[in-house]
Amino acid sequence: VSFDEVTINYDLIVANAGEDQTICASQTVLGASNPYPGNGVWGITGGSGSADFETPTSATTNVTGLDQGPNTLRWTVSHNGCVSYDEIIIINNTPTTSYAGPDQNICKDSSVIEANNPFYGVGEWSVIGGSATIVDATSNITKVTNLSNGSNTLQWKITKGLCSSIDVVVVKNNSTSISFAGEDQTICTDTAMMMANSPTYGVGEWSIVRG
Repeated sequence: VSFDEVTINYDLIVANAGEDQTICASQTVLGASNPYPGNGVWGITGGSGSADFETPTSATTNVTGLDQGPNTLRWTVSHNGCVSYDEIIIINNTPTTSYAGPDQNICKDSSVIEANNPFYGVGEWSVIGGSATIVDATSNITKVTNLSNGSNTLQWKITKGLCSSIDVVVVKNNSTSISFAGEDQTICTDTAMMMANSPTYGVGEWSIVRG
């Protein structure tokens, strides 16, 4: 009888990078599998060239600087010359930061409002204070009419998925009440009672323009 033995060590540790994520921020916490007794390291294979891993060799590290849109990250595990990797996709749906434009003080019931053009996401106007008619609610530059007297607050909301960015602009309509000085009078004395309308918006004042 003669025999010989061979020992085969299976040293491959299967990598698991965790679940895909859809977030509303440029950072998140990763949750890959523990590489023990091997070693793991994070890398970037698509999307975010500016991403930064706080601890690249930690399975549960924090990652920052994720670009808007999909970012593909790879968790690579090595042990005794065996290498395994897995990838996850993190979608950063943070929309373009909303800017509704400067506040306005006008003397009429219509104006043009100018917000920023959304690079990432879809924008929409809405009225959250006062009243107004928005001609084109999905255009960043649009006309608004029927503004009520006083302050009218309009909101420009940019949305991407479940993520949104909001800014408001206040358009103050300082139009006064229409002035009515009363009926003309023919009198036989040097005094008279004036009967103008009481202004509901603005302050009235009499002055002499002739005589």
